[in-house]
Amino acid sequence: MKLNKYFKDLTEDVRFKDIKDDSRLVKKNDLFFAIRGENYNGEKYISEAIENGASYIISKKTLASYPSIKAENPKELLNSMLNFYYTKHKLLHNIAVTGTDGKTTTSYLLNHILNDVSRSILIGTNGVYFLKKYFKTNNTTPSNTIIYEALESAFLHKAQYSVIEMSSEGILNNRGLFLEFDGLIFTNISHEHLNTHKTMKKYLNCKLSLNKCLKPNSLILINHDMNYYNYVRKKLHGHITTFGINGGDFMAKNIHLSINKTSFDVYYKGYYLGQIITNLFGEYNIYNLLAVIGYLYEMGISFSQIKKSLSQNLKIAGRFEFFKENNKYYIIDFGHTPNGIKATLLSLNKVKKGRIITILGAQGNKDKTKRPLMGKFATELSDITIFTSEDPKDEKITNILSDLTRKTTNNYYLTLYRDEAIRLGVSLMMKNDILVIFGKGRENTEHYGNYIFHHSDLKLLKEALNT
Repeated sequence: MKLNKYFKDLTEDVRFKDIKDDSRLVKKNDLFFAIRGENYNGEKYISEAIENGASYIISKKTLASYPSIKAENPKELLNSMLNFYYTKHKLLHNIAVTGTDGKTTTSYLLNHILNDVSRSILIGTNGVYFLKKYFKTNNTTPSNTIIYEALESAFLHKAQYSVIEMSSEGILNNRGLFLEFDGLIFTNISHEHLNTHKTMKKYLNCKLSLNKCLKPNSLILINHDMNYYNYVRKKLHGHITTFGINGGDFMAKNIHLSINKTSFDVYYKGYYLGQIITNLFGEYNIYNLLAVIGYLYEMGISFSQIKKSLSQNLKIAGRFEFFKENNKYYIIDFGHTPNGIKATLLSLNKVKKGRIITILGAQGNKDKTKRPLMGKFATELSDITIFTSEDPKDEKITNILSDLTRKTTNNYYLTLYRDEAIRLGVSLMMKNDILVIFGKGRENTEHYGNYIFHHSDLKLLKEALNT
């Protein structure tokens, strides 16, 4: 491909194989865009892109010793070129999933069923999944270069659908906003990311800006029971369908919970569709399931097919990963918002036979206003709470712990080290107790200051159980 379309003063014939803005992914003859962002400077990684074989570097400056092109706005140019270079995403049925909690589970379930009836690609928190292959990404909504390339490849391999988690920070950085979405699922909205958005209204309106990416008459599923429901419904435009437990077009009734099984009846506008039995735990997952059932049913997929797919043993990495040992229950969960922690612990309280022991931290350099609420819900809804580290980054752990315990009334333990917290939790366990470790799920690093260390909650838990 020639670049004269974008650089009128460029006389030489510049050809390239692919377009990248992540130096680690650059291969021979790729273009590398060195993008500057609020918390990121791609110019630092120009040397790595050169080492990996980039044919040209595009940035705000011209390099004296390597083929390069100066651009006033490399990010804007990158998105224009991607939209010209990759076109097959327009032929897919693209579904956006947004909200505070439940995005990853809802996206996984939607993609799972779509792959049972056709072929679908999933892009989100846990990476890119397609044809039983997996590619790890750094963000819930990855860079546009990754999204474009993934969707192009998926279409060329006969995919008909894409499911994409759309985070508020991704939306702010214009990731994924080139797409025209055929559908949207809005899972819920609650306290989160106020370090970035400052107010709930700005956070909510950021999510709702997806409206401009929706095709006319797109299919929209909204949680009837969530906060701000009326506001969200008013702002979104398309074919709107609702789901919930207390109301909605798709409703769950006759709910029965146990720690390893959930069952409920599904009604559509008062008409009984059938019963769902799943290994997914908790009332909060019923909302995720209803969103998926509603979207697919409105698409024309039969309830019997949906039920068949959901009856399989479903495992979502880092989301309520559960196992039992010696009549004791151990759970690893990614929950890191006040609403997510509260929802999980409320459901556990409905099924517990012993005590609930909760391990909890909060990320550094993130929304500080949510921490007291997280600590409050943890101590009120647990029998024992252990507060500890969780990626403190540049913040003092003691300050984070102080925030977490500001609104607590019950007794709790404090420890600066996550491995110590897990060992302590295991040592306190008695018959029928439940230990739930919140915050990191299947993340495999922990961030202290300028250092990133290997870390796995699951590995530490298993080590503690074997000592």
